[in-house]
Amino acid sequence: MLGLLVEIPAGEFRQVHEIEIIVKHNDTAQDVARVVTGVQASGDTYPGESLMVPAVADLRPVGLPEYGSYDVRVHINGEPGTYLTLYVMDKPPGLSAASHDQ
Repeated sequence: MLGLLVEIPAGEFRQVHEIEIIVKHNDTAQDVARVVTGVQASGDTYPGESLMVPAVADLRPVGLPEYGSYDVRVHINGEPGTYLTLYVMDKPPGLSAASHDQ
């Protein structure tokens, strides 16, 4: 799951804003996933004030191919946004799903 906080400028609250997330494997430089979702703000603010809107993108169906580092690029309405690095690692020895739930 990827949690985002999107700043929506005044005057654009009731528009749907497209969020595109591209995941690229650092070792191969290949795009391995692309997820598109949207966010829409509602509410009242003072004139000229923007609104921060939380959004969640479900990356679980993507299925990253192997352990290692990935670049996550986030574009909003086609504009470049944030670059993040995601590390997919094996669980430490001795840790099981059952012990994690306790």
